[in-house]
Amino acid sequence: MKRIVLSTSSSSLNYINTPHTVRLVPFHVIVDGVDYLDIKDIDTARLSQMLYDNPNLPVKTSPPTAEEINVLFDELYAEGYEEVLVCTISSAISKSHEIFNTLKTKFVGKMNIYVYDTKTLNIDEGGIGI
Repeated sequence: MKRIVLSTSSSSLNYINTPHTVRLVPFHVIVDGVDYLDIKDIDTARLSQMLYDNPNLPVKTSPPTAEEINVLFDELYAEGYEEVLVCTISSAISKSHEIFNTLKTKFVGKMNIYVYDTKTLNIDEGGIGI
């Protein structure tokens, strides 16, 4: 059975020097109204520099969209995955858990998708995924 573990980019797994097979799903980082995909379009160094240059710059994050998650699940199914474990940032601070849970129903009978609320964030979230 082909399996994969997913975690949101809030897990910080892209910053650790430890091999892993967890696929990261990027959050959106909105800086002064401009939407960047975490890891792909912006990283901590770039964001830190932006905030250093302008400490009052408005910054917020948002979870992957339903469309992005749906496309991801479609891709995983096409790649032959049968089981998917999704470790999400705490549902108390993000809607990502809710969005993943809602979209997994589309794949009933195709893939077994388990969405786990880590109830934490950052490297603790990533550690659960590893």
